[in-house]
Amino acid sequence: YVPSADRLTNGQSAFVRPGSERYATAGSRQAEDSLRKAAVVCDGRHADPVAARAWLAARAEAGLALSVDQAQAVEGILTGGQQLSILIGPAGTGKSRVAAVLAEAWADPDLWGTPTPPGRMVGLAVSQNAANVLAEQGMTAMNVRRWLTTQQRLTTGSAQPADEAYRLGAGDVVLVDEASMVDTADADAIRQHVQAAGARWIWAGDHRQLGAVGAGGMMADLAGTATTYELAQVHRMNAEWERAASLRLRDGDLAVLADYERHGRLRACPSLAHAEADAARAWLADTLAGVPAAVVVATNDQAARLATQCRNDLIALGRIAPDGVHLARQSTMAGVGDVVVTRTNHRRLADVTGRRAEVWNRDRWTITEIRPDGALIVTPAGQD
Repeated sequence: YVPSADRLTNGQSAFVRPGSERYATAGSRQAEDSLRKAAVVCDGRHADPVAARAWLAARAEAGLALSVDQAQAVEGILTGGQQLSILIGPAGTGKSRVAAVLAEAWADPDLWGTPTPPGRMVGLAVSQNAANVLAEQGMTAMNVRRWLTTQQRLTTGSAQPADEAYRLGAGDVVLVDEASMVDTADADAIRQHVQAAGARWIWAGDHRQLGAVGAGGMMADLAGTATTYELAQVHRMNAEWERAASLRLRDGDLAVLADYERHGRLRACPSLAHAEADAARAWLADTLAGVPAAVVVATNDQAARLATQCRNDLIALGRIAPDGVHLARQSTMAGVGDVVVTRTNHRRLADVTGRRAEVWNRDRWTITEIRPDGALIVTPAGQD
């Protein structure tokens, strides 16, 4: 109860912080409820626990090295039978290794025995580049948008010949990588296709990392409601202090910045301009040494500014051509030798031989030629 004396002229409480209201569409609420219900369904395909442990032991003898938490996650997901499992992996804890082992196990007939046929793992990611990484781990992989479009064609009877390879079966499992970046609408659409096929699915990622561009947050919402496995041992860094520090940084412990400073990982700059100049010089040094490097910035304007600075440095060294084509998106220039990034998906773009080529958002390309009409001839970055 709020006394009338403590209410504003619009009737609201004077103690409510301005802008604190939160809104959701009816469609989003319905999708959230559907996902919560799916999180507690336990009728998924699962392996015999004895067979799963024997399979892991045989793989260990063959050289597979898993930490205790990784092995527990693999065994738990294989044998649990939950329709939805969540795998939380802070940076460097080996989430990709667990996913690769699960993909191998799902397709191994020695694990499932007869007459149960092996299934397969289908990997989904927000970007095609991330999906390509999943494909390298032995999965049938696609970006989320393309996969949903393919499933829609399969559902409506308008499938193309190539779509059949992506039809889900009851023995399959769908792994959604970096699931915290998938918005609620897409997550619920994936759920519908998984449930219709009688398949299982896994959300893999870290709800404390980057979230979805649209309405999201369901990975954090369902962690602990769905059967959840969390990897806790960091493997990526060699230094023990850095392994512990990365987890403290993930938890938002600002005091850990002192550890990074003591080990020379922070560089003080008197202004943003000095920081940008230092970053550009460091990027140039790594690039000239053949070391892959990236500069992470906060805004598109800052990215365009630093890209121009780095490009000017390469021009001065004769590494790229000064003239080129104006790119209107950020008012930058691209010439022969430059690396450009495509920003939309295009499945029917013809290559120089006239064959159909697939181009995906965030693909990186090196410009090899500029045609008189301004067309760019490119090759995948890193290839001759």
